[in-house]
Amino acid sequence: MVVVAFWLEHSDIHSMKRKLIPKSLLIVRTDRIGDVILTLPVAQAAKKHLPEIKIGFLCRNYTKPIVEMSPAVDEVLTIEEENINSKMSVWDAAILVHPTLSDAWRLYRARILIRIGTAYRFYSFLFNRKIFEHRKYSVNHELTYNLHLLRPLGISVEWLEPELIVPDDALSEAHKILSRADVEPEEFVAIHPGSGGSALNWSPENFRSLAEILKKDGIKYVVTAGPGELELAQFVAGGKTNVIFNRPIQIVAGIYKLSRAFIGPSTGMLHLADAVGTPAFGIYPVLRVTSATRWGPAHNKAGWISPDLPLCERCRKSCRYYPCTNLISPLEVYRRIVDVLAG
Repeated sequence: MVVVAFWLEHSDIHSMKRKLIPKSLLIVRTDRIGDVILTLPVAQAAKKHLPEIKIGFLCRNYTKPIVEMSPAVDEVLTIEEENINSKMSVWDAAILVHPTLSDAWRLYRARILIRIGTAYRFYSFLFNRKIFEHRKYSVNHELTYNLHLLRPLGISVEWLEPELIVPDDALSEAHKILSRADVEPEEFVAIHPGSGGSALNWSPENFRSLAEILKKDGIKYVVTAGPGELELAQFVAGGKTNVIFNRPIQIVAGIYKLSRAFIGPSTGMLHLADAVGTPAFGIYPVLRVTSATRWGPAHNKAGWISPDLPLCERCRKSCRYYPCTNLISPLEVYRRIVDVLAG
């Protein structure tokens, strides 16, 4: 194993000396929506510091429409494509943002000259540029950890918000959907109560109470929902009215772009709203690895809403505060939203 690792590390060292600055960079992140959005600043920073570089992004089919909205990405590839390994082989450099053995092996087999990744996996010998940084302590925001992966290319950036541009046709369709719901652009709040389960959510009852407070104050709202979330959305909305269900992701981005504010749990939809420029408010637990410190909306730090408790290292149902997110009152969230809108 030592001999193999040494050969993998040094087999292309002479080529690397001849080609220190890559002409093309493939960013690899094959997990979920929010993770992908918080990786897009890597493309933005690379484009800013190396204007002539070609930026590619390898993701999954279902996140491809999101990456296509990034002006910093020149080409989008998906792991479901035929002959993806051969398509990857044309890139000079690659960054594996979310490390998996399969993706690391894919980069190596594609013989990509510069392969950047974490130093703390048993398969890290497949990378020839390594970052010695643990994410498990969650002392930084996710996008900061992602940006640190650019350091082997001579790029040092600590913070850069993700930016997405909604296509005109998606924005036009979003206008039509809102018109049919009798909701005017810029005069409503978008609520997304569903969660992928990666962090503790707010209760459906709290989301419904918030909707009722907004309605009482004359603020219109729409409730968005993905697959499997229709019943939840209808409960929060108090019926079928103003529920936008299972629309293509670029149209949902258009809905968020046209809203005054967004409220939801720590989920990809929150980061989508944030990336299109809408003030986003997220409900976060105090578990360190899922906290707002690590996953809060990048543009709107006033939208990091957590219980008034110290961060904890493990989440237990036996905890007297469990689920701690329900310590956040709908009235507090309402006031946070109104304060930002008034400002």
